Amino acid sequence: MTLTGAHAWTVGLCNSCIVVMAGRWIMFDNRAWDFKIDNDRMGRAVDSSRIRGAEELKTCIVAAYGLLGKEVLAEMSYWLNDGESEMVGLLASPVEIATDKDFRIFKALHRADKSVNLFVTLRESVGGEMIFLRSERVIRVQMNAPVRPPDEDVAFLMEVQQIEERYKRNSQSGGMVATSKDQDKSGETLDDGSGADSENCEQEKGNVCGDDLAVDIERIRKAKSKKEAQ
Repeated sequence: MTLTGAHAWTVGLCNSCIVVMAGRWIMFDNRAWDFKIDNDRMGRAVDSSRIRGAEELKTCIVAAYGLLGKEVLAEMSYWLNDGESEMVGLLASPVEIATDKDFRIFKALHRADKSVNLFVTLRESVGGEMIFLRSERVIRVQMNAPVRPPDEDVAFLMEVQQIEERYKRNSQSGGMVATSKDQDKSGETLDDGSGADSENCEQEKGNVCGDDLAVDIERIRKAKSKKEAQ
């Protein structure tokens, strides 16, 4: 929705009512601004006749969107048209409402021109980071989304990885036991010329483990192929 479209909300409202639009500002490469309307949160009308400052205005806006009691940050702003910007010495850009003085200036502009709307950007803290406030629909979907099991290819790779890790651990523990048997009671290593034989044993053990690993992986592949054929 464009700013001109947003102005249509002011039709038929009382003089003290401020139209509030939720969304966020976007600045393009050519330094032009546009306000992206939050389609999940419709515009609101806030009666400003009893509001005395920026914090009261913020509270009224948060309440209008049913967000009281929630940890929500509301950033308020309004848009100065080209002619209005020149009067205050600013470029055409959003003007933040952060202080009571900002609110009084906005209220004076609104009295003179009812088409001056208030824009609010709502943010929330998720994982220690401030993000744009999600819609209730999106939050429900994210909370209720079932945990999807991995597809068959991913499951196959995970199972292969587990088998490789298991054989690796068994091979390492077997090597440690064989080494300890080559020591005498004093803890010194016996050198009886059988070092080469020990090396051959370890190599044969590695070959056996490798063969068993290949057999297990091939078994998984065949089971997967059989399941796909069915």
